[in-house]
Amino acid sequence: MNATLLDSRTGRRGLLLVGMLLYLPLIVVLSTLEGVVAGPLSVLPVVVGAWAYGVRGGALTALALGPFHVYLAVQLRADEPLGLSIVLNVSNVAVGFAFGLLFDRVRAALRVREEVEARYERAAVGANDGLVEWEVASGAMYFSTRFCEMLGYKKKELVPDVEAWFELVHPSD
Repeated sequence: MNATLLDSRTGRRGLLLVGMLLYLPLIVVLSTLEGVVAGPLSVLPVVVGAWAYGVRGGALTALALGPFHVYLAVQLRADEPLGLSIVLNVSNVAVGFAFGLLFDRVRAALRVREEVEARYERAAVGANDGLVEWEVASGAMYFSTRFCEMLGYKKKELVPDVEAWFELVHPSD
């Protein structure tokens, strides 16, 4: 299985850690600036947490950031009501949960697709049949290795396009 850094669980955890380490000082600086609303930025680490760990990761990241956001609201933005900060934190938990569900479903669908493709590949090789696939919209074709062998060719010798296919067909057919 070829996994890139972002596909691996370790890579996602590392990205989450780096993101949190960059996020915390950034949000403190932005919160001290007059007229800057930094609250919406809190969704970013929550989404990364959901991506890295699924439902639990998104919700737990939001919960972990909650006290930090409340502290910022109380210390740096005394003019804003504390209830607003709490409502934003609750909405962050909901966003983390929703994104976690979304990422979990996408990963599950990708796993199922990989399993189906592997099962199809095993069946096609095991059946010892030659396969031809024609994508009509683009005109692209696929000739399996076994198909080429059945016709007495090597896979490299047949060009996978419609014209090559029709050249193989007898004129009276």
